[in-house]
Amino acid sequence: MKFGFDENHILNKPRRPVMATIATARFDDTLAAYQEVLGYELVEKGQLCGVMAAHWGVPRLTGARLALLRPQSGAPVFFRFVEVANAKGSIPACGWFALEICVKDVEALYKRLVKSDVFTPFAPPTPLAFTDRVYPMQCTGPEGEILYLNEVRGSLPDIDLPIANSDVDHLFIAILSAADMEQTNEFYCAALDMRVNERHEIAYKTINRVHGLPLETRHSLSTLGGPRHVGLEIDQYPGLANPPRPMTEDSITKGIFMVSFVSMGAQNVPEKHVASTEIFAQAPYNGAKSVIMIGPAGERAELIDLSP
Repeated sequence: MKFGFDENHILNKPRRPVMATIATARFDDTLAAYQEVLGYELVEKGQLCGVMAAHWGVPRLTGARLALLRPQSGAPVFFRFVEVANAKGSIPACGWFALEICVKDVEALYKRLVKSDVFTPFAPPTPLAFTDRVYPMQCTGPEGEILYLNEVRGSLPDIDLPIANSDVDHLFIAILSAADMEQTNEFYCAALDMRVNERHEIAYKTINRVHGLPLETRHSLSTLGGPRHVGLEIDQYPGLANPPRPMTEDSITKGIFMVSFVSMGAQNVPEKHVASTEIFAQAPYNGAKSVIMIGPAGERAELIDLSP
């Protein structure tokens, strides 16, 4: 049986994130960290082909080492790693900020991460102020990527949350830092046929730690998704000295390079935001159409069309 996206799987329905692509300058060490510490399984390793590199808008990465990992649960949601030897070391002002992953036991995971030298928790797990259904912890990964590791203890009144089926299971929410949250809400609601499910203003400690702000500084955020699920969080960036600029081959930062969502096509994406469209036969696409979209902050988002 071929591995890859399964259009019949609940996790591969429209509006859901199904793959995060991580740029790493330390390819072997990063793969080892995700396998040995988080328990992810290697399902394929190879090289970035010229067609896909051009499709991503980074043709000079042709031949770069590439690997695909998935959780032990077997969920068809993947981490993809690409080697970028000259990747920069700082988190961009706007764009992909963090990835939320469901886990079984966040307390036990915290102890394991503390013992590792590659994943660094910001603080011990702390329950959310507005619900006891989510018990989260945040950390940085080998290349500075931010991961939210959430132990889910039940669904919210209006939102169904995933329960982990392995120690560290699948990605279920991607977090985007936006120069203009409302404009970005409108863009992704149209592009991915999402809707705004929630709006909050909270003392967002992870943003504050990353940007050196007092821990109780409050920030606005919104969550987007479909009926009873969330796939995307959009945060209002706390300040802009300069307007965001699209990532180029010479300005790739370590960490989250791109997030892929299941979509039923790109018909709602303004033409100027569609960078490339290709159909890939290889796993995990297995014949699905891939559309690369450049979002409002210059971030890359991939739309994977699993429709017949």
